[in-house]
Amino acid sequence: MINNNVAILDAVRDALPWHQVLDTLPEHMRDVYFYPEYVALHRFDPATQASLFLYRRAENVWFYPFLLTPILKVGKCKIEQKMFDIESAYGYGGPLANTEDINFLAEAHQAFNQWCVDQNVVAEFVRLHPLLKTEQFLDPNFEVVFDRESVSLNLARLKNDANLPFDKKACNMLRRAQGLGILAKAHPVNECFDQFIGLYLSNMERFGAAKYYFFGDEYFSSLKKLVNNSGFLVVAQKDGEWLSAAIFLKGRKWLHYHLSASDSGKRLPGSTNLVLYTGAKIGKGMGLEMLHLGGGLQSDSKNDSLLKFKQSMASDSHHFFIGKCVHNKEMYMQLRKLWEEQYPSLEPIYGQRLLCYRYNK
Repeated sequence: MINNNVAILDAVRDALPWHQVLDTLPEHMRDVYFYPEYVALHRFDPATQASLFLYRRAENVWFYPFLLTPILKVGKCKIEQKMFDIESAYGYGGPLANTEDINFLAEAHQAFNQWCVDQNVVAEFVRLHPLLKTEQFLDPNFEVVFDRESVSLNLARLKNDANLPFDKKACNMLRRAQGLGILAKAHPVNECFDQFIGLYLSNMERFGAAKYYFFGDEYFSSLKKLVNNSGFLVVAQKDGEWLSAAIFLKGRKWLHYHLSASDSGKRLPGSTNLVLYTGAKIGKGMGLEMLHLGGGLQSDSKNDSLLKFKQSMASDSHHFFIGKCVHNKEMYMQLRKLWEEQYPSLEPIYGQRLLCYRYNK
């Protein structure tokens, strides 16, 4: 079926026209999570396509980036029939639109659903942007579920070092770090990115993180380019030795706390607080309005230690939702059945996840 209002762009091949369309949207929507370079970062499977679905009529635009991955096997069972699933890139995404016109959005949803049928897309999982509230542009047939709280810092509240907009504990940690002679500043990415990678991977190993978070060489190479163009690296150090570091990514309005790491053998109080505070001041100096810190490690847990730490340096909270849609129920149930038969012990762990059939350990 041909629809002249539809265009499909590839994040690598069509990066320029992708950016050109993004630049037609309201400025606050031009966030880094919607850049082709960011979406392409997450093509962990060579067969995955980092794609953008565009639906346009007159001046109205519906803009939806995602990862399209073939389903080649479930466990040890090869899938002969052509099937795909859709997932948004790690972080936050979902569809955008420059209008709230109900009729136009319904047209866009219908066109996208037809494209999914034509491409044999079985299921779709989307991480919705908590600041942009992209669920407002999502097809109403999606199941939208609250996942966790996300927090941010309004950069206008940064006045001076004597009047910090943080809670008492965070302020004390900052003072202790400064009293210990810890210094934090932006470091040239080209000179020390490898050192950051080593620190990050050693952290993931120490915490027993899931395999997903052990990003490979290709990811880090592409991330380095993205940080050079749309971000910066902040390092806290004492006597020339790294204590903690973080990568910040920026869009047109907002700064995002992306990846961080610290040296377990040199745990000095307040170094991570100082990294965040320094990143926030740099972001404010760039004219950005908000530092988005994200959420905790656990879904919907108010006792999550990471969330509590971020809350101590935040001014606002947001709701992070995920979206789920099954486009072909018959195919989807076949995949689930294949998976459950091979991995009954995994069903209690991953059975509630839409794309559960992709887990095998």
